Amino acid sequence: MLLNVIVVFCSFSLVIYELLNQQHFRIIRRNHPIVFIFSNALVLFAAMNAVLLIIFEYTDELWESGHILLILISWMLSLLFGISFLQDTTGQRIPTDPIQRELWWLDGFLRLSDNPAETFEQKMRELIQLEKLSPRNLLAILDQFAERRDAIGSTAAKIRQELLNTS
Repeated sequence: MLLNVIVVFCSFSLVIYELLNQQHFRIIRRNHPIVFIFSNALVLFAAMNAVLLIIFEYTDELWESGHILLILISWMLSLLFGISFLQDTTGQRIPTDPIQRELWWLDGFLRLSDNPAETFEQKMRELIQLEKLSPRNLLAILDQFAERRDAIGSTAAKIRQELLNTS
């Protein structure tokens, strides 16, 4: 009983935090997909568990009457929903290839940005600083963007040249 209350409280705290800090959860979704899956699964599990607790009026009947199976089923459904949250709104899967994944994220950030060239430069500098990708993969990403004939292309060419000069 106490465990259920703790799970519900923590899960709803997580929901409130997620609503208040969307950018942080985008970073978690991007860098730690397993954490993202389980956080969403925990939120859904808490909601399903809360409904079960209300149905059984916060009694120990839930455990004694064999309804533990319902809790396990709700956890499995929650986990499946958590995994399905790895799809974006268009239904595309997040690519598994590191270069394609970064291109996918950059494309999304650039579509939402008011100043795409500045956003591109900021995100690329973050990638370089975090050393998340090898220099070869960073150059491959920069090469793809450098082919563009706009501000993003010139920014990519500038960053590419800086990266080549430092290595």
